Amino acid sequence: MKSQKQCWRFEGNLLRSARAFVFILWVSFFGGQAPSSLFAAGGNHTITIDGTNDFAADEDVPGTSGSTWYFTWDAANFYFAVNASDVNSGSSTKWVLLYLDADPRQNTFSGNGTALGQNYNTQHPGLPFNADYHLRWKADNTFTDLMSWNGSSWVGGNNSGVQAFQSGTFVEYKIPRANLGSPAQVYVCGAMINEQGGVESTFFLAPQSNGP
Repeated sequence: MKSQKQCWRFEGNLLRSARAFVFILWVSFFGGQAPSSLFAAGGNHTITIDGTNDFAADEDVPGTSGSTWYFTWDAANFYFAVNASDVNSGSSTKWVLLYLDADPRQNTFSGNGTALGQNYNTQHPGLPFNADYHLRWKADNTFTDLMSWNGSSWVGGNNSGVQAFQSGTFVEYKIPRANLGSPAQVYVCGAMINEQGGVESTFFLAPQSNGP
């Protein structure tokens, strides 16, 4: 399976399950069983967006090249974070990217949204689900943006209350659940990219493998 298909799903009532990864991470804010082909991981509690890693031990997801991703939520917000060397690069061409599907289905391409990501120079990723929202953060810490799919293109979304805070190689984010349409579950998929011409690349994907 190609690397761009490696994403996840969280499940709220399986917070302490043994860790395994398949293709999609599901976040279920109100419980309910995940489909049998998908694994659930993570936890739920409030995160203070201050650059200090206060995610719980079961809320981390190992990514490629030694990166670590983190996911959790509370009644009002969805939180995620990345710990990776290029987070601290200060580069204006490197981005942390996250795509979210706010109406996840067993058939991941049957819901609303699009399976094509936002263009970054010549990079136009294919996604493993139909995404409705796209959070992007530039590694020079000058730009954070929550985009939404309007049926034909990626456009600026509701950025009210969206926060990012970077400290060294760690950066964390808060997205109000209302900005995502207050979904009960989401699919998520993340990576870092470099959009600089001649050295374009996608890296720090998570999960780091397709199986347990």
